[in-house]
Amino acid sequence: MSLSFQKGLKDGVPIAVGYLSVSFAFGMLAIENGLPLWSPMLISFTNFTGTGQFVGIDLMSKGAAVFEIAFTLLIINMRYLLMSLSLSQQLAPTVSLWQRLAIAFGNTDEIFAVAMRQSELLNFKYMAGLILSSFL
Repeated sequence: MSLSFQKGLKDGVPIAVGYLSVSFAFGMLAIENGLPLWSPMLISFTNFTGTGQFVGIDLMSKGAAVFEIAFTLLIINMRYLLMSLSLSQQLAPTVSLWQRLAIAFGNTDEIFAVAMRQSELLNFKYMAGLILSSFL
């Protein structure tokens, strides 16, 4: 089967199911720590890393400075730089810079693992489906 958007969506469903319990736990923890209802949604939309989200909530609730939060999250998420570099070697040459940046934003441990198992060069349509499925 060719690496299509639909295949990416399908391959991302198990990842999305696994993220459900984590997302509920994150939302409950954020509200329990006094954050407004909209904030866990905003954090999840802009910070696509489970570990980073939980650590960020903990640091925010303890009154950490923005620099401390940003630096801690940078250190925690450095592994994504290495995964994205490895993943970029599997991308088809037709994947543009802005598409590569979008893929890098959506790269997680699970997405990396599923993408790297593909025998063909990865295209943007497949990666967009894979990322969108788990992101939603």
